[in-house]
Amino acid sequence: MKGKQCAVLAVFICFLFCSVSCTRDTRKADNSVHHRFMQSLSAIDLLIENGNHKKALSRLSSLKKKASGSISWLSIVKRQRALYAWDDALDTLRSALQAMPASEVLAAMMVDTLILSDRSREALEYTSILSKGEFASVAAYAHILAADVQSPLATDPYWWIRAGDATGNNDFYRNAAVVYAGLGQTDRAIDSFREYDSNVPGERLFRARMYHDAGLHERVFPLYEGYSRELYTPEDFSVVSDSLVSSEKTDSGTLWKEWIEFFPENSPVPWYNLAVSTKQPGEFRHTLEQALQLYPADYPLVALYVRSAHIGPDNLFPDSISRTLRNFLFYSLDMKERELNRLPYPDEGRQVLDKAVALTELQPMQSDLRVLAEHILYVLRSESGERHATGVLWEYLERYPESQVLHDFAQWFFLSTGQYDTAFEIHADKRFPESPFVDGLAYALRGDSEQAVTAFDRCAGDIHNEWRALANKARVLALSGKKSESIEAWSLAASRATTDRERSALHYEAAAILAESRMHTQAIRILEYALDLDPSNQRARSALSRLEYSK
Repeated sequence: MKGKQCAVLAVFICFLFCSVSCTRDTRKADNSVHHRFMQSLSAIDLLIENGNHKKALSRLSSLKKKASGSISWLSIVKRQRALYAWDDALDTLRSALQAMPASEVLAAMMVDTLILSDRSREALEYTSILSKGEFASVAAYAHILAADVQSPLATDPYWWIRAGDATGNNDFYRNAAVVYAGLGQTDRAIDSFREYDSNVPGERLFRARMYHDAGLHERVFPLYEGYSRELYTPEDFSVVSDSLVSSEKTDSGTLWKEWIEFFPENSPVPWYNLAVSTKQPGEFRHTLEQALQLYPADYPLVALYVRSAHIGPDNLFPDSISRTLRNFLFYSLDMKERELNRLPYPDEGRQVLDKAVALTELQPMQSDLRVLAEHILYVLRSESGERHATGVLWEYLERYPESQVLHDFAQWFFLSTGQYDTAFEIHADKRFPESPFVDGLAYALRGDSEQAVTAFDRCAGDIHNEWRALANKARVLALSGKKSESIEAWSLAASRATTDRERSALHYEAAAILAESRMHTQAIRILEYALDLDPSNQRARSALSRLEYSK
């Protein structure tokens, strides 16, 4: 950043002093006052040349009384700055601005001098007059420096654009785009781009990311037309493949394979995406097993493998002959085919989970503790079930008491298993942020419907819990006899849900209340829509049949 700032500073200083010099050369010197002023300057220049700086500064200070225009003031300041007498230069400029408060060139020199004397925040006081004129770049530099201590993104994007205009440096336009994007103004972010130059380092990837984040995926692909895959970075593979998926194109799998081919140990993401996109069980298993050799404790990979490992060899080879042959390691062609094209066996899933848990416990501070939560879920699904899983969870909570992941998981676990008092006790731990969703459940179970509704309303904007909170709010309102409000909450919950199956189930609840209220026509319309979303919704299908029969 400092190198770029120096380049910008050079542009500003050059512009300022060229302005001074040009104006002075065109000024007529026939005025006697001005002539005496110039004679005094010449005498001071001689003192400076002879090294008598102290006397020169004293004469410059006295000469301020004879200054009669911006050029006179700037002539004094120029010499004070050359002698690094910053305080003297600032005093001169303050006097000058008192005499000529509308002078842009004096204000620009004041800003520049404050910057050079490490007072960039003070310089902001003088930038308002410069924001639109020929010295806007000087004001931009002051604003950039003043914010740079905290974050370059704290600067108003207007000033980044002005800096870009002054220097032609694309990095400044990029910063403007990032600030606009951070403010949610994606259109203005993209408008701040200048003409695309593929030779500018990082420009292709930067624009691709901006287009991707703005949802303009179709603009990503032209940036990479004719660009060899061998030149791709992992970040290029990531943004292009994500855009392919988001735009529902079919060749994302090819890109994931190439990403893995060029950078096999860069990221588990392409491995995971490739596994979930395949329709062949054997290819799914083989891809995950390769990935787990590189990333044995990566939570998404581990969870995907373990949860798919639920069909044992006895299910794969149900007949006694096949089982006998397999026990002696003999396989028919059909048996080989089934063995190759299968999902992981349960014991293979357990081995992967055990290894991941061991690695996580070895370095818990550097690991994803969701692996431990996956272990608890595995125990919960096993024969030992809830009691054993509860014990394992308490053991992990004692060993990792500061873990937000395990704290949140524990709340979910105890709520899901009906251990509400324990869940609310964990929720009361002041070391962790409050959860309005759990607050709402606690109020609802105590029968305080008003407080429950208020708590659930506080979940607005929570991408994980918003629709569930709305559904719980709808149920509380229904129990309170507020049916119209309940229907509205069910419908809103459906609009926030993430899958068609969830949306269908929520619409059914709204339709059920309408049917109870004898609003059959509206109920039928909503039930039909619920079945369009999820034809397997048997509750909606049965309710629709009953309503149509009763017509």
